Amino acid sequence: MKRVAAAVLCAGAFFAMAETAAAQSLSYSCQIVYRQYRAANGPKAFAITNYGTCGWWHGAPTMAESQRNAIIECRRMGQPGCRIVETSF
Repeated sequence: MKRVAAAVLCAGAFFAMAETAAAQSLSYSCQIVYRQYRAANGPKAFAITNYGTCGWWHGAPTMAESQRNAIIECRRMGQPGCRIVETSF
């Protein structure tokens, strides 16, 4: 049991660090948008580019529609290479 608990704690710390690193690579405005995304109801999707720009969508009837709209919103920022990095129901 103790090993499982330690593994879960380590995995949780790893994901928290990965999330923090991803958020730090976002532009300042996208960091604010990401916080809004995290607080929103699903289905939701968050898209970013390698340039730190982003887009997101929530509340669509399906996850696929939320993902498609997040990519559209991301592309409106004018940078190439938008990709979905997070989704949630």
